[in-house]
Amino acid sequence: MEIMKWAREIESLYEELIEKAKREKLNEIQDLREKQQNIMDAIYTRKQDVVNSALKRLSEDVYIGIENFRDSLNKTTKKIEKNYQSKKKDLIETIINKLGLDF
Repeated sequence: MEIMKWAREIESLYEELIEKAKREKLNEIQDLREKQQNIMDAIYTRKQDVVNSALKRLSEDVYIGIENFRDSLNKTTKKIEKNYQSKKKDLIETIINKLGLDF
């Protein structure tokens, strides 16, 4: 009977060792999973920062381009108005002459 008791004790000890090793490995896997998740989060954050930086620079470039276009358009409009005002009298006379309304 003593052999049976030892066999049960050995079997119990064996099961405890297996459960302990299983828990340790599961904890190790969980730690590795958390480390990998932290690494992935850091990579995602860096990529997001790069994208945000690029979008900010692009937005600034577009804003500058729009401002330059507005300035150019305003200058051109003023130049057209100035040319029209300076040639207005000649244009009116030419139109009157062509219509035959010069009295």
